This record gives sequence, structure tokens and C-alpha cells, in this order.
Amino acid sequence: MKVTLHPPRFALIALILLFITFTTAAQEIASFSSVQNNGCSGTINSNVNITTTGICRGTGITSVGGPYYTSNGWAWDLDATNYLEWSITPNAGYQINLTSITLNYFKGNNGPGRAELQIDYGLGFTTINDDPVNTNTDDVNTVDISTLTEINTPITFRLFAYRAAQSTG
Repeated sequence: MKVTLHPPRFALIALILLFITFTTAAQEIASFSSVQNNGCSGTINSNVNITTTGICRGTGITSVGGPYYTSNGWAWDLDATNYLEWSITPNAGYQINLTSITLNYFKGNNGPGRAELQIDYGLGFTTINDDPVNTNTDDVNTVDISTLTEINTPITFRLFAYRAAQSTG
């Protein structure tokens, strides 16, 4: 996932890589595009044995427009409505074994300084990663989620961003 923060906005370049393990090799099972910035994103690619939803904004943030998932409304404190959300669901008779998710961030001067990734696969949302987001730097973070195995229910991810320098950040 690539998060791009342009002053004073926070944007997501939607490249979300989730991996599923087949024997000894990991494969990308879904990737997303931020081309449709005003609504939910599109899915670039997904494994034929899963169903995906695009990346959608929570009700607390709004689209700014442009080629990235640029959004306004990020707050200083973690806000339950300020997130980007997407999900993957195994088709009937299949299970998902996740190994990692790659997050790419970039922020301008006024954007959120933290990004928190939460996941829910039927047990309620739990935080699996909380990162600082550096200003004017392309940060890449691969999160180990290899404990998430044999999941046969929908998996929903929420990426929260907070510590914005301005309310328009």
C-alpha cells in the first residue's frame, strides 16, 4: 500500500500487496488502484479464489481529487471515522493463509504523522501495526501477518491515519 501525503492532504497510492502461501512460495493475491479517487478504488488484480472490495474512505475523511487517494479531514487524535478500508473474502471451499502486507507511505508537511493498520476476520478489529509516517520520505513497511492462517471468513483491513498537523492535513 502506498500512502502519499501532499501538503496539506493525505493520499493513498493504492498498491496493497497481500500474499497467500501455496506450498513454499508466496503469491500476491490482491492489489488495488487509486485511479477512481472520488469513490471506492478499483481492484487491479486478485486471485480467482477470492473476492475483493476496493479501498473506501471512512465517513470522517473526504476526497480531494487527483490521481492518488488524497483525502482531507484527518485529525490529531485517532478518530474512529478516519480510515481507508478494503477487504478480501475466500470463495466457498477455500481458505486464506496470509504472510505479509506491504504499506508504502509518503506525506507532506501537514499530513498525519502516524498510520495504524487494523484487521478483522470475524473477531472484531485489532491493531496489527502502528507506524510513524515521515515527512517528504517514501516509507515502505512490510508487516508480518503470517499468524493469519486457514481463514475462511471475510478479512477487512482498516488503515487509520492521525497526528495531522492541520485539520486539512
